Amino acid sequence: EKIWAEGMAAVADPGPARMLALLYAAGRAGMGEGDLYAALKAEGLAKTRQAVGKWLRAAVDAGQVAHPTERGPYIHAGHAG
Repeated sequence: EKIWAEGMAAVADPGPARMLALLYAAGRAGMGEGDLYAALKAEGLAKTRQAVGKWLRAAVDAGQVAHPTERGPYIHAGHAG
């Protein structure tokens, strides 16, 4: 079964879609990469922090997620404006 995240390629892994849902739920405060990794790992959806970083970079490139400052949180595009 393939899971689709808007603007991203089809992935067999539900982790990226869940990551976007977590970011949306976090609101304007957003979440850091480490917090996202911990949450996704707790749900059994992330094996490595590097994978979460890759998903975040893809989501930023797709315009789904904003990363306004280099060391700040990632914010879902629905709350970034």
